[in-house]
Amino acid sequence: MRTIRQWLLYLIKGNVKPFIVNILILLISPCIAYGSFKITKEIFDSLTIESGFNLILILCLAMLIIKFSQTFISELSYYIQQKLNLIYSTKIEQYLMEILRPITITLVETPAYRNDLNVFRQTISRLPQLVEALFSIIQNISVLAIYLYLISQYAWYYSASLILCAVPLIYHYIKYANDTDQYMRNLIQKSMEASNLSTLLTEPSNQKEMIIFSNRNFFIEKWRKAYSDIMTNTFNYYRKYLYRNSLIGTIFPLIYFFIQIHVVFRLIHGELTLGDLVAITSAIGVVETNIKTLNRPVSGFKNFSIFVANIKEFFSKYDDSINGKVQVSTIQTLELKNLDFSYPNYENEILSNINFFASKGSLISFVGDNGSGKSTLAKLLAGLHAVPRNSFFVNSTDMCELERSSFQKKVSIHNQDFSRFPLTIYENIKLDEIDELEKESIHRFLSENSFLIQEDLYDKLDVTLGNQYLYSKQISGGQWQRIALSRAFYKNSDLLIIDEGTAEIDPFTQREIFEYLGKIKREKIIIYVTHDLKLASLADKIFVFKNGMIIEEGPHHELIQKNGEYSKMWGDNDES
Repeated sequence: MRTIRQWLLYLIKGNVKPFIVNILILLISPCIAYGSFKITKEIFDSLTIESGFNLILILCLAMLIIKFSQTFISELSYYIQQKLNLIYSTKIEQYLMEILRPITITLVETPAYRNDLNVFRQTISRLPQLVEALFSIIQNISVLAIYLYLISQYAWYYSASLILCAVPLIYHYIKYANDTDQYMRNLIQKSMEASNLSTLLTEPSNQKEMIIFSNRNFFIEKWRKAYSDIMTNTFNYYRKYLYRNSLIGTIFPLIYFFIQIHVVFRLIHGELTLGDLVAITSAIGVVETNIKTLNRPVSGFKNFSIFVANIKEFFSKYDDSINGKVQVSTIQTLELKNLDFSYPNYENEILSNINFFASKGSLISFVGDNGSGKSTLAKLLAGLHAVPRNSFFVNSTDMCELERSSFQKKVSIHNQDFSRFPLTIYENIKLDEIDELEKESIHRFLSENSFLIQEDLYDKLDVTLGNQYLYSKQISGGQWQRIALSRAFYKNSDLLIIDEGTAEIDPFTQREIFEYLGKIKREKIIIYVTHDLKLASLADKIFVFKNGMIIEEGPHHELIQKNGEYSKMWGDNDES
């Protein structure tokens, strides 16, 4: 886990110059403030004695220059900080995308993961405050040091009392940072609900149901209730701190009052001048402002400790620890032995006592009712689920001993809920950078397998698909599925898994796809998950699922002769 120093170095790497310039500006500011303090005193002292107009004018011009300098330096510092904040936010977002690289989806596909991920995102988004905290602490301490020193020249106990005021404030800021983190955690679910409902109401793809079923008000009311809960919790949170802030805020006015009375008393007795009174009064105001703004660095450093705790918690819960070192150069065989599988925090087993074997050159079909475990087993065979030791073997080696990413490089898959990426057709197929050679390769692949893409799209392979962006092209569900299949077929793989790969495709093209699978099966293990028994019957071997178990297996003709579950399904299919 990175330390504060390591995080600072990570954030400022490549941006050292503006970082140093901003620190220099923050160090110059107290010097200007010192000059302002001295000139203010001289101006008011010159009014109480018979000083010439020229001297007063010079002092006023000097003050004007100082004010101009303060304004320019303040704006320059603001500009640099905004620039750095943008850079840091980009780095943090990139870090988040790079660090979240699960090798399985077993824990990822749970509500708990979504909740914890949102907590993690909110925490990491506050990480740039660490740099802001460093800037603020430099500025606050340098200004406080100058002004407390100047005030102590009149009486040490003035400065001491002001320093004592800072103690309860700092404690208050630490508690505020902790409470804010807890408040944000408590609102995660409601915030997600409100955001999801808003998306449901506004997403173009949802408008068909909204129009036909006239259920918009139903969703609006659910959104209103969710947002009402957010507002209530937020108001209560701020109301609590309204009272606390008001109570804490009384400390400085009281100290200010007593110091001012004492200064006036000394002025009456001739110990101080009018200039001293004005200078001390304004200096106390500056000290008060800087102590109150300590909430930024205090909260920033406290948020860092919260971030460290949250990131440790997140990765301890979602650590794919079962990942071996054995590299996979090719996939020759897959075997499952007495495998049981269930999702986290799920009482019932999804798969029970699964025994399975497949070797290269096999075309296998999974059939069965909805929820019988077909798709789960397909994902498991693709290495997307964590499994117990001694239950899943690749080339006779336990999956837990394999370096999983090397196995997954040899796997290609078409998921039932395939992704529709707002990319060009080229990019949708490759999911990587595309050069001219790659374009030629993809174009040749599509030309040789014309059933994968409709003719009118051949000259639009560079057009962005979907409706997310202006000038993008929306295509039909069947066209999307063909592109998803193209992605699965184009990847050079030893294991090809197709889960409901033809659900949105016409029967003639379905047959062409299965014929294509028959041609390429010699160099692959192909698993085809389907409800279409006519397509399944073309496979070399069929596995029949029911209630999370494989109850039958064999070629089509053998299963028909057994007169079991598959034969019954086939008969029902013929009748329909």
